[in-house]
Amino acid sequence: MGHPICHHSERSRFSRSQHFCMDPATTIPTATSSYTPLATGSYPSLATGSYPPLATGSYPSLATGSYPSLATGSYPSLATKSSSYPSQATNSYPATISLYPSLATSSHPSLETRSCPAPISPYPSLATSSHPSMATSSCPAHATSAYPALANSHYPASATTASSYPALANSHYPASATTASSYPALANSHYPASATTASSYPALANSHYPASATTASSYSSLATSSYPFPTTSPYPATNSSHPATTTTSLPCCPLS
Repeated sequence: MGHPICHHSERSRFSRSQHFCMDPATTIPTATSSYTPLATGSYPSLATGSYPPLATGSYPSLATGSYPSLATGSYPSLATKSSSYPSQATNSYPATISLYPSLATSSHPSLETRSCPAPISPYPSLATSSHPSMATSSCPAHATSAYPALANSHYPASATTASSYPALANSHYPASATTASSYPALANSHYPASATTASSYPALANSHYPASATTASSYSSLATSSYPFPTTSPYPATNSSHPATTTTSLPCCPLS
């Protein structure tokens, strides 16, 4: 056994100095551990963990889920409108509340980014698409129409309209129509057709390639073209007592 280790310490000038000895084999206790206590550990406690609690989790709750309300698709469909008749939908994920259902048949999801909830709509919005319909909106109402916006397309179709009657599209590639007319903007195109009109009657396009029409005429602007055409009122029947085309007051079915 070796010589004892002695320590001399002086507490204060008012207390006498102390002298103590300890055997070398004795372990000196330490007050500071190399591992931090659990309260301030290197891994955060559950209350302030690196993974947020379920209430504010990285995956949104069902009410605001990552898959929006679905029309009739295995993936969500996007119909955002302030229409008078219902949005009909059949979905595998939660659907937003609407007066009537919103119809959509899609084999791929419809993408939508919006900060406001899907609006309750009074007349249906119909979509048949083999690829998704995309919409990005800070608030719902891509279509403000008294009657539904209809789309029958092999690729996504997007319609933004404020018309009293539906904006119809039958296209192998996406068709977009923006109109403020009282009657529908119709498009039958193998490639996208876009029409912007403020007329009282519809802007019609039958084109194998995209057709664009901008008109402020009181009656419809008509176009039949194999290649795209830009036009301002192709058939301006502004002085005519009757429209150049006949449209039905209620949509019966999508174009085939």
